[in-house]
Amino acid sequence: MSQPLPSRVTSRPVQLRTQIAQLQAELLALPPEESEGESAVLQNNNENMYVLPNGVPVRLYVMPNNNKNMYCALYGYVSRSGRSEGPPIPSSSSSSSSSSSSSSSPKFPPPSNIVTLALLQGNRNLRAIFGKYDKLERGYSFTPEMEMRQSTLQGLTLDASQIYAREVERTAGDEPNPRIIAMSYNFLCNLIDVIFPESPIERFFFLETVARMPYFSYISMLHLYESLGWWRRSIDIKKVHFSEEDNELHHLLTMEALGGDQKWSVRFLAQHASIFYYFVLVALFALSPSLAYLFSVLLEGHAVDTYNQFASENSEALKLLPVPPVTREYYDSLSYVLSGPDRKLDYGSSLKSLEDVFVAIRIDEEEHVSTMSECLDPDIYVKARKAELTWAVGLVSVAAFAVLAKFNP
Repeated sequence: MSQPLPSRVTSRPVQLRTQIAQLQAELLALPPEESEGESAVLQNNNENMYVLPNGVPVRLYVMPNNNKNMYCALYGYVSRSGRSEGPPIPSSSSSSSSSSSSSSSPKFPPPSNIVTLALLQGNRNLRAIFGKYDKLERGYSFTPEMEMRQSTLQGLTLDASQIYAREVERTAGDEPNPRIIAMSYNFLCNLIDVIFPESPIERFFFLETVARMPYFSYISMLHLYESLGWWRRSIDIKKVHFSEEDNELHHLLTMEALGGDQKWSVRFLAQHASIFYYFVLVALFALSPSLAYLFSVLLEGHAVDTYNQFASENSEALKLLPVPPVTREYYDSLSYVLSGPDRKLDYGSSLKSLEDVFVAIRIDEEEHVSTMSECLDPDIYVKARKAELTWAVGLVSVAAFAVLAKFNP
């Protein structure tokens, strides 16, 4: 039987180490009398006991291979997006010395080779198509609190027409976007509306999976240009892209904690769309970095309107739902504090509900819009029109040549 989840104990942070320890005490607790297969996933020993500043003892449960974000005890969901790593590397026993511990259990274990990972993922996807999951992916017995929260999440709504109304209001008076970018952007947004008409959390999982790719593609191209000696003036912005990608990753982990990746079809679509999107952006960046950045400006702006509408439309329901531990930990982390100006170390502790979480995510997306806008060529709209004309003339010329070649062999 699962035990009720105790409420999270908060205290005013004094030192960074104290606060991190407290954040690690987020209740990822499972009952100690689980079955053998499930208890093997968790490391339950005396070293996992931690006493909060107010004297309340809490048992820590650490997922193997530093994958502590797989299970969210507040909502009961187990992430199904990262289960192809292969068997976990066994952790050292508490009696081992520090030297033997570091040698037998690496701090940053490497992945398996690409063939092994591909076979594991293929087998896992094949089973998932028929709804077959292992114990880890099925999750654990739910408490009434978990079931209530899951039911509330499933009842959340998102009105696409209101998203576009917000977008029209926000972009009123802006310069018209280049046709090639505007057409691609509108097609993508309409496609997302068709695929996820009534599943906001799944929609957000898809968006956040794809949203990491622009920064990855920009970093790849900037690194290539640096290596070839072509361009080194973007070293600082490359660091910003690293932080933005990490920010999107934690948005993604938040959506996984809320059950956004439970369906095989959603995971499959998001993962493969993100890979396709990566190569499209690499090609676009090679042709015009400003156009690649402009496309991100449009998508991040769409994300701002989407999260704004979602938080407004579901305000009362979101106020009743707690903050996922992985989300609070990220917004309290030193990496988040150092990724931008005017960020407080205890920002995560100030989040009271899921409504605050989506407001925080919306603010992140606004910062991404601002950053990407600063990467644009000031004359991008003028140059884009000339580029469109050049491409149009080129396509017409190629088509005319093909027709002439066909009728005049």
